[in-house]
Amino acid sequence: MKETLSNVKNNSFIFVIIILYSSFMVFFALYSRPVITGDGREYLGMTISFVEHFSPELRESDIVIRNSIESKNQIGFPERSEYHGYYPSQKGEMFSYHFWFYSLLNAPVFFIFRFFEINELKSFQLTNSLLYLLLIFKLFSTKIFSNQRARLFFLIITFVSPIVLYLKWTHTEVYSYVFLFLGLITFLEKKKKRAMLYVSLAALQNPAISIVAIYFLIHEFIQNRHVLFKNSKVLIDYLILGVISSLNVVPYLFYWVHFKKFSMITASGYSSFDFFSFARVWSLFFDLNYGLIVYVPVLIILLLVSLLKRKKLAWISFILMLSIALVDATQLNWNSGMMYINRYSVWLIPILLYGSFYLINKINAKKMLLLVILLFTSTGIITIYCFKEYDYSNQLKFSPVSKYVIAKFPALYNPEYETFIERAQGAEGIDKENFPVIIANSETIRKTLVTEGSSMKYLNGPSNINANSEIFRISKINANQDIFLNNIDAAFGPGWYQLESNQVNYRWTEESSTLLINSDKEEKVAINFNIQSFLNNRNCKILINSSNIYNGIIPANEAINLEFEANLVNGLNTIEIISTDGADVPSQVIDSLDTRPLGFSINSMKIGGEGSN
Repeated sequence: MKETLSNVKNNSFIFVIIILYSSFMVFFALYSRPVITGDGREYLGMTISFVEHFSPELRESDIVIRNSIESKNQIGFPERSEYHGYYPSQKGEMFSYHFWFYSLLNAPVFFIFRFFEINELKSFQLTNSLLYLLLIFKLFSTKIFSNQRARLFFLIITFVSPIVLYLKWTHTEVYSYVFLFLGLITFLEKKKKRAMLYVSLAALQNPAISIVAIYFLIHEFIQNRHVLFKNSKVLIDYLILGVISSLNVVPYLFYWVHFKKFSMITASGYSSFDFFSFARVWSLFFDLNYGLIVYVPVLIILLLVSLLKRKKLAWISFILMLSIALVDATQLNWNSGMMYINRYSVWLIPILLYGSFYLINKINAKKMLLLVILLFTSTGIITIYCFKEYDYSNQLKFSPVSKYVIAKFPALYNPEYETFIERAQGAEGIDKENFPVIIANSETIRKTLVTEGSSMKYLNGPSNINANSEIFRISKINANQDIFLNNIDAAFGPGWYQLESNQVNYRWTEESSTLLINSDKEEKVAINFNIQSFLNNRNCKILINSSNIYNGIIPANEAINLEFEANLVNGLNTIEIISTDGADVPSQVIDSLDTRPLGFSINSMKIGGEGSN
C-alpha cells in the first residue's frame, strides 16, 4: 500500500522539516543581497516593462527605472549598453532576444515589492524560492512513491541539489528546473495534460527542453496506437495533449511576428551548429569543473545501474539527456557565466532522477541509508562549499577537483578548449597571441595547449601522485606591465600577493614565495631586483632550481638591489625567496587593517636581457 498524506504519523516529521526549510528559504530570499547575473539585466528590464505597460517592449521610461534599481543596489554597467540583448523589431520596438515568460511570472512579486517599498531586485530571489518550494511540496504530497524512503531520497536530493546555487540568480535556471521536474513527476502520476503543460512552460525559456514534450507525445501515441483512431475520447485527449505542447512554439511565433525570424538568438549569431562539438556534450556530464559527475555523482551511478538493469525509463532518460545536450552544445559562449555547475547541466538533474525512479522506489532500507550517506558526503558537501564560497567569477577559475587532476594526472583531463583557455587566463575570450597556454605547478609544466594550423591539441606532463596540486598559468608578461623590466614568460606561484603601485610596481611576498620562469633554452642569465623587508630586518635565502644562490640580511628601512647569475634550464625554472625569520601581519604589529603575513616587497626585477625569453 502506498504511503500518502493521510499517513500523518509517517509524514509529520517530514512536514516539520519542510516548513523549517521553507522558512529559511523565504528568509534567504528576503534578506540576501540581490545581484544581476547572466542575462539578468534583460529579465529585469522585461519585468519592469510588464509592470509598467504589460508588454515586454523596453522603453526609455523602463530604462530610467532599471537604472534607478541598479544604482540603489550599487550595480554598474558600461555606458551605452542600455539596449544590450535587445533588438529593434520591424516596427522599431525593442525586444530582448530572450523570451519574456519568466519576467512575466516575476512581475507580480516585483509589483508587490515596489508597493511595500522593498528592494525590487529581490523579487527574482523570492520568485525562484517560491518555485523551488512548490517543487518540494509536490514531492511531499505526490503518491508516486511506493515507500517513505524513496520520498525522503527525492526530498534530500532536492534540498542539497546544486540548483540552490541559482536561487539568487536573475535568470531562468530555477524556473526551468522546477517546471521540468514537476512535469516528470506529474507524468509518473499519469496526469498527462498537466505534465505536458509544466514541460511546455519550462521549454518557453529553454527550447531544448521541448524534446521532453516530444517524448510525451511519442509515448502516448505508442501506448494508445491500437485504439487512437478507434476511440474518440482517446483521440480527443491526444489532440488536447498536442495543443498544450504547442506552447513550445509561442516564442518562435513571437519573434516571427516582430522580426520575421524564428529565433533572435540564432539570428544574432549566438547559437549555431557551427559551434557544436562532442567535447561540449561530454563536458556537460563529465567536465571536472562544471559537469554532473562532480556535483551529483550518486545520481550518475544510479542511472548507470538502471541502464545495466535494462530499465526502460533509464534508457529513455539517457536518450532525452543526450538529445538536450546535443541542442545545448550549439551555443556560442560555452564557458559562460555559471554558479559552479554548468547552467546547461543543472537542467538535466530532474531527468537523471526520472530515469532512476523505479530503482530508487525499490531500494531497501540498508541500501537507502548508504545512498543518503553518499549523497550528503558528495553532493551535500560540495553544494554547501559552493554556497559558502559563492564566487561569481568561478567560470574563470579551475575548480579544486580539476586543479588536482591537472597537477597530478594531466592526461586524464583534456577539457573543451574554451573552458581550459578562459579558466587558465582568468578572463573571457580566446586570443591566439597568448598561445601556447601553459599550466605548471611549482615543480614542472603539467599541461600545455598548443596550436597546429587552425586546430589545437594538448601536451600533457607525466602523472605524479606526489605532485604539488597548486597550479599556475605561465603568461607572457611584457616589460613594465608588472614588476619585470623585460619581456618574460612567468607565473607568480605560491606566496605572492597581487600587484601594487606607488611610483613603481611592486608585490609583497609571504614568508616563502615561488616564481616560475619558462625558458625556451638552457642558458646562464643575470638576475637582479630590488627587495625590502617588511617592518623588521630579515634573513633571506634565495634558491634557483633548488640551488642556493643567496643568503643574507634584507633591511626594512630601505630597498636594496640584489644581483647574481644563474643557470636556467630549458623549460620550467623556479626561483624561491624565503624569509628564515618568518613574516609579520600588519594588523597585529602596527595600526593597519591589513591581515596578510608580509615578508618582503619586491620590484624592478630583470631576468636576462630584453627578449631573452
